[in-house]
Formats: sequence, structure tokens, C-alpha cells
Amino acid sequence: MAALLLIAAPGADASPRPPALTYLGTVPAADQALLTEDTLYVHHYSHSRDAVLTAYRLSDGTMTWQVDEWEVDQNDIGGWQHAQEPPVAWLRVHNGVLLVTLRLFGVPAAPVMTTAYDPQTGAARWTREGEPAAGTTDVMVLLRQETPPEPPDRWPRHRPVAVDLTTGEQVWTAPVGRWQYDFQRDGHARHLVHLDDNGQLTTYDINTGVSRSATTSVTGEIGYHVVGELVLMHRPWDHVAQRPPDDTAMHAYDAGTLTHRWTVDLGEPPVMFGHCGSVMCVHGPAALHALDPATGDAWWSAEAAPPLTGHTVLWPYSLGPQYPDTLLMDGHAVHTATGEPLLPLASWGQEHEPELRTSAWHLDPVLIWHPPREIGVESRTWFARLRPQPLGLEILGSTTRVDQCRATTDHIVCRDHNQLHLWRIR
Repeated sequence: MAALLLIAAPGADASPRPPALTYLGTVPAADQALLTEDTLYVHHYSHSRDAVLTAYRLSDGTMTWQVDEWEVDQNDIGGWQHAQEPPVAWLRVHNGVLLVTLRLFGVPAAPVMTTAYDPQTGAARWTREGEPAAGTTDVMVLLRQETPPEPPDRWPRHRPVAVDLTTGEQVWTAPVGRWQYDFQRDGHARHLVHLDDNGQLTTYDINTGVSRSATTSVTGEIGYHVVGELVLMHRPWDHVAQRPPDDTAMHAYDAGTLTHRWTVDLGEPPVMFGHCGSVMCVHGPAALHALDPATGDAWWSAEAAPPLTGHTVLWPYSLGPQYPDTLLMDGHAVHTATGEPLLPLASWGQEHEPELRTSAWHLDPVLIWHPPREIGVESRTWFARLRPQPLGLEILGSTTRVDQCRATTDHIVCRDHNQLHLWRIR
């Protein structure tokens, strides 16, 4: 298990220039991989369709453990034995526990299964039906699908089951319904939210299952686009923000007490809304608005391409907690409170493919640039990060062209055909 699997770089091309990065080597690519601050998890299906899960320690590149077969016996689960293709895996680490969720497409009877693994040994702690939704330090809520998606809303009904993160024992459960949770939070959430057909809004405390309900002005089930009609804003605000169908107004309630906090009318119906760092972004048909989550006051607006039309949507992204006042938007770093451009970034951006992301809606601290391909010129990928006070761009280096890059504050991993390349940021 301590065997060194990272392979030294075969020549100068694999080493970034200038030397702000240390090339650590490669591991075999897989169908899914997950990069955390200290570990690279790689999930792979062999030709015999046996799943292999491997953990590599980033400090020295050693393989710390490998699981050769799942604790879940797929033949005993309804629908899995009829599958022609292996299931799709989703990897996530929550409070130090590795969660691997298997979803089988094309077989309606097959449930979604989640297994928790000890990150130190790879031992399976528990397996339960459902996919992770939100969790606290000790509790994880799994959503177990009870009905298939139903047109026209296409939003399936789930039963939330809260389990002890260590043992998998059930802590509480709630009725079947259409649920919302704080899917944009990298840390720990506090509430799960349900809105019924009559406008009854209910929040559940994730730790205890204690619920509160209130009747709101919104009726009808939650829309298919989860950022469209109801969203849970995380701390320090802990708000539930919602909009009535075909209305231009938005309403915010305290997530714990459901006390009304604010209402704002932007003059156009909000189509998408959610987090933009420390502000709340609302995308209408023609403009993007940045709101103060505590008061609903509009801080700034910008013209934007209409969302959901196939065009690139102007949507600001947070650059991480080290840059609380800076957003990445439309080729610029902009000031969160004013929308003022601070630094042109041209083609630099963040890649958003999910394969190597550390968690849902996590945004990497490293910027990527793929220069246009030219005949006779070696195609490369460049890495950079922002430099605070004064705000600037620090070039980390480049490598022969790779894709699907993900990063933490200390490491970068990218895919190149059948290999994952790994660097340490110095």
C-alpha cells in the first residue's frame, strides 16, 4: 500500500515554466477523481466491471489504500443486475469522510446508492440508498427518490433521510416531497427546505430534524431549475429566497424562524439567482443584479446575455475566501460591492467540468488559459492565480496542453488522455 505510484516527468515538456510549480508525476486516469487539500482519490472501473477506488497521499505521492470491490452487492439491488453499463460515480468529502455515490442511468428501478469510506484506511463505514444533499459536522442528509421525474415540472419527489456521518444510523426523516438545500455551500449547511403546492414553506434543522412552517405568497411546486424559484442562502445570512411564478418581486425569509426579512422588486422577472461570493446575484431576461443578501438592496447591475438561451451567461464567480471583495466576471476581476472592473483577465478563467471538482460549486483558486491552437506551434496550458494588495496576476507556469484541471491552494491536477498529471504549487 505504500508503493510509490507517481511517475517522474519524462522530460522538460511536463514541467511548468517558470518554476512556480513542482511536477509530481502521473497516476492512471479514471472515470472520476477528487482532489482535496491532502489526498487525490481516483475511481476506476476495470474491464471486469469491478470498481476500484484508490487514495494517493499528495505529500509524497504514495498510494495509501485501494478498495478493489464495493461493499454493495449490486446483484441484490433492484435493477442493477439488468444494467448494460457500469454506474456513474460521484465522489465527495464531507467533514473528512469520503462519500461515493453510484447512479445507474437507463434502469429506472435501480436506486442511487451512497457508501461512506474511512479516508485513512479505505474501510467502508456504511451504505445507504440516496444521494448526499446537505450536511453538518455530524449529520448527512440523503435524498431517496420515491417517484420518477414527472412532466411538466420534471422534478422528482424524494424522502430526506438524515444519518449519522460516522455510523450511517438514521437520525430523522421527513415526508416525501420536492426539496431544496444549500447546494452552493462548500462547508456545512444548517437547513433543508420544502415548498408544497399550496405555498407552505417548511425548513428542517439538519442536526435535529426540528421543523418550522409558514404560508408564503409562492404557490406551485419548485421549478426544475433549482436556482429559479427557491434558494437557500448560507451563513451569515441563513435566508430562504424565493419568487412567485411570473412575478418581478423576490422575498427573503429567515431560514430558522421563517420571519420575513425583505422584499425587492427588480422590475423584471428573476430567471436565475444564487450566490456570487458575498452578494446575491439575480439574473433577469436582460440584466444581472447584485443584491445585499441581508437587506435586498441592489448594489449594482450589468447588462447580460439572456440566460437559458444557449448563449454564454454573464455570471460572477467567487475567487475564494482570500478575495472576499473580488469576483471573476466577463474577463475581469470586479469589485463585489460596486461591480467596478479591477483587473483585466482576458482569456484567463476557471474550468467548470465536474470530474475533478472538490465539491459542488467549489471554485478553484487557480486560473487557466488555453491559448488558441496554431499549426506548427506547441499547444500549452497556462496556470496563474491572483496576487492581492495590489491586485495582480501571478503566472505559475505552463505545461503541454491538458484539460479538466482542478486545483486546491497547494496542488493542481489535470487530465491528459489516460493520465492524471499532478503539480504542487510552491
